[in-house]
Amino acid sequence: MARVRLQRFIPATKPEKDLYSDTAREHKPQIGIFQKGGSHKIMATDDLVTRYEKLRCSDISDALDCLGYYDTYVMSPKMRPIWEGARFVGRAYTVRLVPTNKSYPRLSPEEYFQELKRLSAYRFAREETIPDGSVLVIAAGRKMAGLLGSANTLRFTHRGVRGFVIDGCCRDSDEIILQRVPVFCTVRSMTHVIGRLEESTVNEIIECAGVRVAPYDVVVGDSDGVVVVPQELAEEVAQIAEEIRRDDMRVRADLYKALGRPLDATVDVEQFF
Repeated sequence: MARVRLQRFIPATKPEKDLYSDTAREHKPQIGIFQKGGSHKIMATDDLVTRYEKLRCSDISDALDCLGYYDTYVMSPKMRPIWEGARFVGRAYTVRLVPTNKSYPRLSPEEYFQELKRLSAYRFAREETIPDGSVLVIAAGRKMAGLLGSANTLRFTHRGVRGFVIDGCCRDSDEIILQRVPVFCTVRSMTHVIGRLEESTVNEIIECAGVRVAPYDVVVGDSDGVVVVPQELAEEVAQIAEEIRRDDMRVRADLYKALGRPLDATVDVEQFF
């Protein structure tokens, strides 16, 4: 990685370490996992979010380091893409799930499928509250309960969701790989979410894979992992990260030429930016 001088950038003040809020508050369960919640506002413009599409997680991480946020907004290395090459950029739409305290009786196959349909219909109606361009960020306690799967991730994608991040379980891995849906998770399993987890809060501040995530923060995922940029830092981080990316591309272009390698899009600064 090439060195770049960044003395003119002044580190911003770090946020409080409390993962949820500056004051304690009760988190009351909300009805339906996709019900709109919270009073958070979008501060990062569409144009600003679009700038992150040209940045790698490594560029963004280095920019956060420059501002003094070492590892603060980089998710645990346990958060990995289902398939290599998966990538997304978008605004966070957050969900927190907790273990259920309900007991389920033994069901006949007919009763079980009826329950699945009932709960699915209940949730599908609330998916429309998720804004286009969102990344669904889910705190599920790293439990072995498959909230995300091959069907609902496709449906979300059809409705404008750009990516999926769950500190918990994704199932139907083979189909998600085939479908090329950008899903990142900390657990893979085959179990269903019903009877294991239930929704707690929606579009509120959560902790996901060790990182505080607020609604509408910028979230970027690539083969290196997932990084979160708080809205209030998004402009400054983008400015630094773009300079880092440009410098890296120039250095690598010179090395390509020295090695006799044909240039590609990752080293063409003029075309890329």
